Amino acid sequence: MPLIKIDIHSGVDPLDRRFQETMDDFLHAPICFIGNRRGWVVPMDISEGEEDLVVVAEVAGVDKEGLRVVLEGEWLQISGRRRVPFPTHARRFFQVEIEYGPFQRVVRLPVAVDPDSASALYEDGLLVIRFRKRHRPAPAIKIEVQEEG
Repeated sequence: MPLIKIDIHSGVDPLDRRFQETMDDFLHAPICFIGNRRGWVVPMDISEGEEDLVVVAEVAGVDKEGLRVVLEGEWLQISGRRRVPFPTHARRFFQVEIEYGPFQRVVRLPVAVDPDSASALYEDGLLVIRFRKRHRPAPAIKIEVQEEG
């Protein structure tokens, strides 16, 4: 019985290339224009100084009037919506990297802050929120131990 040599790699390159093109098309499709229920993730920096805490959120393209900033206890919530700056119908997209639509980001602040000191400034696509740190610890209290009965 003669041996038959089979090249298992023949045909793999075109198949691999076609798979890669399909994945590229899928991953770069303008899904965000269809509507992303989860929204997009706002990049943030949080830093601490001697007396203050600063939160910087990158929200370029979001109208200042559409931004919502809420501090509830130790939780900071930033939400809003980035609108598509041009009509998307009848357009052919070659690359889509900027995300549009609603967003919401909630972070736990790493130190106690004074809510009355909060200030927010929106400039050049950055939302800068500043707080004075609260240095006063909660006062100590004595708890009486009771006997049952």
